[in-house]
Amino acid sequence: MRVELTIHGTELHYGSRSLVLAYIDGATYLKRYVGEHGDLSDRLVLIATATSPQEYGLPLAAGMSVQGSLSARYSKNQFNEVIVRGCLTGQKSTGDVVATLPAGFHPKSTFEVPAMFGFVAGRIQIDTEGSIRVVTDQSSVSSVQFSAVFIAADV
Repeated sequence: MRVELTIHGTELHYGSRSLVLAYIDGATYLKRYVGEHGDLSDRLVLIATATSPQEYGLPLAAGMSVQGSLSARYSKNQFNEVIVRGCLTGQKSTGDVVATLPAGFHPKSTFEVPAMFGFVAGRIQIDTEGSIRVVTDQSSVSSVQFSAVFIAADV
């Protein structure tokens, strides 16, 4: 739980002063109270809610697998933000697809994010069809680690 308390005004006992109390309960509810003269009562008002997004296993391309006990997952929150991450193994070259996001999880436009291929830096590209591709100067790679966040295209 996170609590924030803000007191406006310089008068300690007289004059107008306002009090703002906000707290987040379990990263789910944000409530806020605004009162005067330090009058804290049960007038907390719910001003936002959030639900945890459901995570799914990332559909991998042929020849790709999850690295050891690590993961390859994707999710979409209530703000239409897609979070995709993976730690994968398998022989691939530049332009090869390592995974594909399902409909509803595609980006509005093709973009690239940094990725690691073992000890070599490179990029992955996620296109508007949901294909996640290797972009590297290496002739081939045997592993890829990446994480990306983007706004999903309207479906």
